[in-house]
Amino acid sequence: MRKFIRIGIFSVLLAVCVQAAVLAAGGELLTELNAMVSLYGNGKYHECIASADALLARDGALMAAHQYKALAYFKQKDYGAAIAALEGQLRRNPANEPALYNLACLYSLTGEETRAADALRKVMALSVKNKIGIKKDLDFYNIRDNIIYKNIQGISVTVGGQTLFFDVPPTTVNGRTMLPVRAVFDALGAATAWDGGSQTVTAVKGDTTVALSIGSDTITVNGQQRRLDAAPILTDGRTLVPVRLVSEAFGAVVTWDGANEIVEVLTQAPRGNADYDTVRDRLDSAVDISPVNGKYAEPYALRGGEAKLLVIAKDGGAAALFDSLSDGGRARYLCEKVRQKQAELGDCGVVYMEFISEGRVYYAGVYREDGEASLTYYENGIAANTVVQDVPGCNYRDYYGL
Repeated sequence: MRKFIRIGIFSVLLAVCVQAAVLAAGGELLTELNAMVSLYGNGKYHECIASADALLARDGALMAAHQYKALAYFKQKDYGAAIAALEGQLRRNPANEPALYNLACLYSLTGEETRAADALRKVMALSVKNKIGIKKDLDFYNIRDNIIYKNIQGISVTVGGQTLFFDVPPTTVNGRTMLPVRAVFDALGAATAWDGGSQTVTAVKGDTTVALSIGSDTITVNGQQRRLDAAPILTDGRTLVPVRLVSEAFGAVVTWDGANEIVEVLTQAPRGNADYDTVRDRLDSAVDISPVNGKYAEPYALRGGEAKLLVIAKDGGAAALFDSLSDGGRARYLCEKVRQKQAELGDCGVVYMEFISEGRVYYAGVYREDGEASLTYYENGIAANTVVQDVPGCNYRDYYGL
């Protein structure tokens, strides 16, 4: 298990909580947390577990106690107990990325292939770049023949932030990445139809109609033909098409990370033009703001000089309001919220901004003082661990579980 807990970093993290902890709880919590860390560091795993249990008896959502309890059980090779500890943590914070990753490792080590694969899907949904570590991790050797693991080993694809998995893996033809067409069109929100006689697939989204035929090196877009670098092919009953040209036909932008074999397809953001001041006033009452400072306990592996500002829609109406703004208006709104929460964010030099609805990130960018930040739009949303930081308690809590 390679992403479990970075002991040195976490020890520093506990130490920087000292002022708030002393003010809020007489330093008792900090003392007990550091004692637990020390027990683990000295190889006293049984005592570490007892310490974690005592802390959890007082606060069942204390993430550090869950993590060290699981790690201590792992060191004792009590994998069943380590799994139970991680499952307990995930009941409190279901999208906790390190817990999901290590649970996948343990499921693999104990031969629970289906559960391991399910946990890996969730890890990849949080960030497709997790494949980099997964591919190198020998803990997953037992599930090397699983279709989900094979997807991760090969070309990975995200469409509008959603990580796709295929029963027929992507391949390369004439230097072009070929993907199962239905999965791509479904993720793009296009309705598809298959004509077996002519072996033609047709997709419709809005006012755009796209048609491709097996073996033909042309694509028809709204009646106009364009040349393909690679013709669609049939593989194991699935139609594979060149992802770039097919996605671009619907106005999407495609990027390729060759080093890590990741294809990212991004669609155009909604074209809003609503009056900014009117929407801002309505949005303020329709969202919650969660500042997360990298100096304190958090699940994102932020550095000490980094922070996150989460703008969380209370319901779908808030998301629609945010969509109604122009590109510049959305960036302006997020940047204004950063400035309003500067006290909690502290002197962090980098602040990542996210607009979240129903546990998924739909807009993300980096703060700029001039408000001219550039936001990336994710039509399908990226799964997010949405938390509220508890600085006095050296902890963070799941927003949707509050």
